Amino acid sequence: MTGRALGRLLETARGPLGPPVRVDLGTEIGPLRELGQILAVCNGFYLFNAGLQVFRAGDEGLGPELARWNHPDTWKETYGKQAEGVFCFAQDLFGVQFAIIDNKQVVAFDPETAQRTPLGESMEEWAQWLLDDPQVRTAGPLATAWQDIHGALDHSNRLLPVQLFVLGGPYELANLRSVDAAEAMRIRGPLARQLRLASDGTIIDFHIGGNR
Repeated sequence: MTGRALGRLLETARGPLGPPVRVDLGTEIGPLRELGQILAVCNGFYLFNAGLQVFRAGDEGLGPELARWNHPDTWKETYGKQAEGVFCFAQDLFGVQFAIIDNKQVVAFDPETAQRTPLGESMEEWAQWLLDDPQVRTAGPLATAWQDIHGALDHSNRLLPVQLFVLGGPYELANLRSVDAAEAMRIRGPLARQLRLASDGTIIDFHIGGNR
């Protein structure tokens, strides 16, 4: 079922986050099929000391649920059309979403800019991309350092920079706080929409606060 890279990830996974499930994502081919197979082996899990979280499927379990996470009113509505067509299955420490587009491509979706970065055409290629530079691509060392000080990160939370990275915020512990993952996405959606329309030198009016 899995290739060598996916096998290596599953060997080190911390989970499952939900009870055993059979996930039917409506296709017998492509990365969506592969995702269903992965969740059948381990229904949601962490990698790299919670630097990366793969969502569980089904009503019971810990952390975000796959179908609910991808429902527009969870967070995608705040991004408008920028979040259309991305089926998110995992997120890193800062809420960068890993997603499947058209069952053909795996991408990283930046929560601050909504930029989509192609990573491969299969879940195996996604896994290999992670393993090629895990310390940078999963933020595992920073996840460990933050939890050594503050304790285990809540299953439903990710780290949100106080000063957002795209606005010059540093990748430092003092600039990070634990926030509900969906709320952290909703906070950044309006910024991504402003940045899409902005030209170089435009002043961005952005304040972290309640967005519901």
